[in-house]
Amino acid sequence: MRASMARLAPQFSCNRMARDYVEELYIPLATAYKYRAADGGRIGRDLWAWYERLRLYWPRLHFGEVSIERAGENWEFQLQVYLGDLSPEDVRVELYAEVKAGLGAVCHAMTMSGDIPGAVNGYIYHAQVSAQRPAAHYTPRIVPGHVAAAVPMEAGFI
Repeated sequence: MRASMARLAPQFSCNRMARDYVEELYIPLATAYKYRAADGGRIGRDLWAWYERLRLYWPRLHFGEVSIERAGENWEFQLQVYLGDLSPEDVRVELYAEVKAGLGAVCHAMTMSGDIPGAVNGYIYHAQVSAQRPAAHYTPRIVPGHVAAAVPMEAGFI
């Protein structure tokens, strides 16, 4: 019992807990605040405007056609995304596959490859993912995207 206490106590001490909070939470939060408050809060104002655009226009986002083809050892996904009044810089388009049949979760960013001809603010996105799992495991999704935002904590849209 003494040996166990001597070995385990440092891992469950108040000192370790306080150090973890400072190193993993307080310092990163202070750094983020300093970054956002710089230049008169320009980045903070930009984040607020971005969030307001998401709040107002998120319901207008939708997918069009989705095509999936086998390309050797990969699946090639191509899909149409209609962003309404949002810009491609406001969002990220991803392929997501949850944990299934012993395979881990996959979250793969898709790349915009061009405009949808004749569409207003419609784009074609594509990605290649491993065919190790069935194509039906993958789901396209749109999530908020901003370099300074902590998503999904600051913008939980999906």
